[in-house]
Amino acid sequence: MIDLILGNVWPYVIGALTAIAGVAGVYFKGRADAKAKRKADEAARTIETLQTAREVKADVDETSDDDVRRDLRKWMRRDE
Repeated sequence: MIDLILGNVWPYVIGALTAIAGVAGVYFKGRADAKAKRKADEAARTIETLQTAREVKADVDETSDDDVRRDLRKWMRRDE
């Protein structure tokens, strides 16, 4: 009797385990893809920040000392 029940249920157990394994595979693949995308986005932001810093440094290096002082005076507080 038990052999008959187990024999009839066994294919469903295998199907359920296969479905669970498939869902787990999709879940972990999604997590790995999201992690890779976050790393790529972070690298792109870092590259953009470095390029901006390089451009600003080049602008400052090209500016004369007198121009730099004049620009800085705009930001300095006047003590009275």
